[in-house]
Amino acid sequence: MFISEKIFLSSIAIVLTLFSGGIAIQNVSAANYQSKNTTITSLPSQVINQVSISSINDNVYVKVGNKLKVNYDGPQKYAPTVQVKNKCLEISSSRHFAFNFFSKKNYNITITLPKDYLQSFSINSSNGNVTVEQINTQKGSISSSNGDVNISNLTSQLGFDLSSSNGDIVVEHLNAKKGSISSSNGDINISNLTSQLGFELSSLNGDIVVKNTNASRYDLSNSKGQNRFKNMDVSESFSKGKSRINSLKVDNSNGDITVD
Repeated sequence: MFISEKIFLSSIAIVLTLFSGGIAIQNVSAANYQSKNTTITSLPSQVINQVSISSINDNVYVKVGNKLKVNYDGPQKYAPTVQVKNKCLEISSSRHFAFNFFSKKNYNITITLPKDYLQSFSINSSNGNVTVEQINTQKGSISSSNGDVNISNLTSQLGFDLSSSNGDIVVEHLNAKKGSISSSNGDINISNLTSQLGFELSSLNGDIVVKNTNASRYDLSNSKGQNRFKNMDVSESFSKGKSRINSLKVDNSNGDITVD
């Protein structure tokens, strides 16, 4: 009994120690979060024609405004590196980790771009959501490993590619000469797609929905899922249209395809 009581008391002591330690860690985390200051990098005099963004753990939000500016709402020690080199805006964020469940894991990088024509635009995100509004570029690409991608009002003269490994892709109003959208594990929703030389959509595990497109031909291929074209159920391998110049090719392995 004496040994059992000692074991029981020791167990209580360990639990209390861990608990109090957890509270101490949480207090430090809360203090860091409360004391952080928003980092604002203003570059009003800089002229750019290219944008290159690399983010590891932060959410990325790109919008149009009057002045070139980069905002970051995380701690100063995690602030991204911002520079303009050869008229290219380069933004890269450092890797940071949360030490407990109460810490904020993802901070936000907000990039405000002048409403100018760009030669190239690219985002490479590892762990975070990507949101882009109103971009006009010659060519570009957005790649996300773990996070959703939301695009609205994007114009590309040569072509644009979107990809996500684990996350949904939502696109509203995309006008590109050609391009592709692919997702390994996530849904693809696109509305108001305009192209000149065709577009390709593909998913391994997720549904694909397309609304309002100017495609002259449609090629749908599905391994394990249902195909719907203009409110009608169609076969797993379905084609419609003669001209292949501006064709919409949709390929899905495990998920439904809907084209309206």
